[in-house]
Amino acid sequence: MQNDNYGKIFKSINMFGDFFREKDFIKKILFPVEYFRLSEKQYNALCDTLHLLKLPTTVYEVVTEDGNRVIVHDFQAGAYEQYTKNSNSILENQLYSDSLTWGIGISHEDHAVLGCTKTFYDVFQSFYCQTDRDTFEKYWKNNQTEYGSDLNWFNELMKITV
Repeated sequence: MQNDNYGKIFKSINMFGDFFREKDFIKKILFPVEYFRLSEKQYNALCDTLHLLKLPTTVYEVVTEDGNRVIVHDFQAGAYEQYTKNSNSILENQLYSDSLTWGIGISHEDHAVLGCTKTFYDVFQSFYCQTDRDTFEKYWKNNQTEYGSDLNWFNELMKITV
């Protein structure tokens, strides 16, 4: 299945930079994710936001394979168990809808970035008010100390997210 709106949300499959096309999108770090998928709390906040704003509940999942994007499937936002059962996420993947108001990039580095309009962000925050950014930063600073991790990508990501 091909969806033409992918390119209206994302400009890149590179999860280590600003991969959203819309410059006015607010970008929020979601950390940690669970096995290349949103956590149950993150996913439920997404579904609740879609329903409250009366946005389309068809979600497209795109998986990155060998540097190429392949639309794996679409699904109706609903039960978390259905999302985890039907997801084909194996490494990096992206979620979005035809509303063009949000997209989520999920990295193999155990985090995701939500990019969205201010209205979407405000409602999402009411369901998911956690500040994952600080925990994410501590995690990666510790990785750098313990394992010598290269944090060039990390520093760029921190500049563009809330």
